[in-house]
Amino acid sequence: MEKNSSTLKTKSLTSFFSNKYVIVLGCIVVAILRFYYCCQTTINTGDTLRHISWGLVINKHGYSAINQNLIAFYPQLKFVAWNHLPFNYPILALVFDQIVTYIYPSLFCIKFALTIIEFFNTLLVKKLTNNWLLSFAYWASPISIWWVSHEGQFEPLQNIFIFLALLFFANNSRKNLAYLILGLGIQVKLTAMFLLPYFLLKEEKEIKTLIKRGLFFLLAFIPTLSLFFITNPFQLILQSLALRFNPYFFNFFDKDMSLWLPNWMIFSNQITTYSLLAILIAYRFPKPERLVEIITPLIFLVFLKTVSQAQPWYLITLYPFLLTLDNLKLRNSLWLGCFLLDIFSIGQIIFGPFGYTVPNYYKALNNDAFMRLDSLF
Repeated sequence: MEKNSSTLKTKSLTSFFSNKYVIVLGCIVVAILRFYYCCQTTINTGDTLRHISWGLVINKHGYSAINQNLIAFYPQLKFVAWNHLPFNYPILALVFDQIVTYIYPSLFCIKFALTIIEFFNTLLVKKLTNNWLLSFAYWASPISIWWVSHEGQFEPLQNIFIFLALLFFANNSRKNLAYLILGLGIQVKLTAMFLLPYFLLKEEKEIKTLIKRGLFFLLAFIPTLSLFFITNPFQLILQSLALRFNPYFFNFFDKDMSLWLPNWMIFSNQITTYSLLAILIAYRFPKPERLVEIITPLIFLVFLKTVSQAQPWYLITLYPFLLTLDNLKLRNSLWLGCFLLDIFSIGQIIFGPFGYTVPNYYKALNNDAFMRLDSLF
């Protein structure tokens, strides 16, 4: 009797949170919180300001400026983090910076633009999964709320290409476009390439078809190839690997990789990431053909735990990668539990910023998220 009562309560709770109107209301509440965060200056990172700065530089001086540094053009930007480096992101990330700074070069504008993109990603999740709860879980993920709407990290720009690639790949007549879109996504951030093995393993093995797919994929890289007339884009990107910090590094005894992180946070990161790895491997074990399903999230997790430079916001990319799983119960469970992989963002939303913060970083902007950066020069 008690078991039946417990089952009924669980079903009622599931039904309540799956109700379309409850989810819409939840989305509105999350949207208000995200907008509030967009209006604040970032507190953990300085990347957003660097992107705005580069957008301004390239818009005024052209792409020939890409292999120089910020202070070579504007000494006033000496307070911007990594001002001594050339632009070290893929080309389409720079195009995004240019568009946003052309509209209005402020912290608010770039964070608001990324939040809007994240909203469209939420709609794509609904399209791909036909599940309102999963789409809400993505929109309401603390990892995304904090690192995108508060800190301005541009994973949503990469994710929109990954989601679209998955959407087109599911339609046999549009698979060529899936490869083209994936190629564009890689030119936002390189981790999008982890979806390629899944595509190739699921693809028809006919040579003619593979050649056609390959041509569409290569066509996407025209923007990057065009940069060779100015500089070596790969050399620029490799300079971003100089920083040694990875809160998910496989060797949790290596204190140099976790820097300021408290032991409890390191422990949480290790438990959640190793548990996810174990679940994926255990799912594949009985049936070798399931390797196709897990290959993308598996490669991502191995990458996350072995590279010398990784950040909590990278985990936003794990969401679309989990859509390669065919087992809906497993996929949905992992999706809904994804937020546990970054307890740092949860803590900051609940208790406010803590740990590594940069409260004095925006003195030049009077700590104003709406101030135009170009007003400094």
